[in-house]
Amino acid sequence: MNAVLTARANAWSPERRAKQSAMMRARKIWLKSTGPKTTEGKAASSMNALRHGEYSAAYRKSCRLMNAALARHRRFLGFLTTYSRMKKKFPANELLEPLARALRIEGVICTNLLCCALAASLAGRT
Repeated sequence: MNAVLTARANAWSPERRAKQSAMMRARKIWLKSTGPKTTEGKAASSMNALRHGEYSAAYRKSCRLMNAALARHRRFLGFLTTYSRMKKKFPANELLEPLARALRIEGVICTNLLCCALAASLAGRT
């Protein structure tokens, strides 16, 4: 059988649709739906569509912070790898000392950024 030509058993006829429309217009149910009045009711109804907090603004912000901190840490690890290779090739080179100091400072900054991003991420999940 062709599904397009077959009428569904529960399909509304034009007469039934018109009758239902007239009943709804007579009842005017849209005038009776007022929504929550109290602060508690409004707070509860604002959570109606929320299924989880995964896409909340706070969660997205913590993800951005974490991704930025991880990207900086990856760059730091790349610099550290380059530095260690250069140190092996040129162990007595005094030009590497400023780079070593900069890498130590960058390591502290990266660690702090990762800790802050992790704390923000954990705070957003609770």
